Amino acid sequence: MKTKTLPIIILLFLHLTIQAQISHGGEPLFLQNSFLRSTPSFYIEMPSFDVQKMLEEDQSDEAGNMRGSFRFAKKFYTDIERGKSGISYVLADGTKVWQVGIRSEGAYSINVLFSEYHVPEGGKLFLYSSDKSHILGSFTSENNSEDNMLPIAPVDGDEIIVEYSE
Repeated sequence: MKTKTLPIIILLFLHLTIQAQISHGGEPLFLQNSFLRSTPSFYIEMPSFDVQKMLEEDQSDEAGNMRGSFRFAKKFYTDIERGKSGISYVLADGTKVWQVGIRSEGAYSINVLFSEYHVPEGGKLFLYSSDKSHILGSFTSENNSEDNMLPIAPVDGDEIIVEYSE
């Protein structure tokens, strides 16, 4: 009986360990998204790319290298900083909010790796699809790490919004 339950326990353990970053609850503010979308500097546009060409490259790599893996994403490096991109505003209660959109036309999902992540106590970070159907967060000071990095799971859609409040 133990040999039958062991694989199930291991699979459950593996399933738990491969989850994305731990989020800490709460809700994003979703403020004035129609206003934000009409602002030219709100969305950062990722360069277009040819998905079919990438799939063909992966297919030829698989045949030549026996690597057997396909890319799940097209990687772009960008520098998005609060105060330089997106929109900042202050709510009536004094809460400071920064929102920025990221758009990659035709993408099935967008994920983000923060390479300089440090959130002070009280700060909250959310990522969500522009239609608000897929929400990740909040990510807080509890997600701070020694390497100052925070990888976030993919968010559905070709437009996402990053929202930070403190």
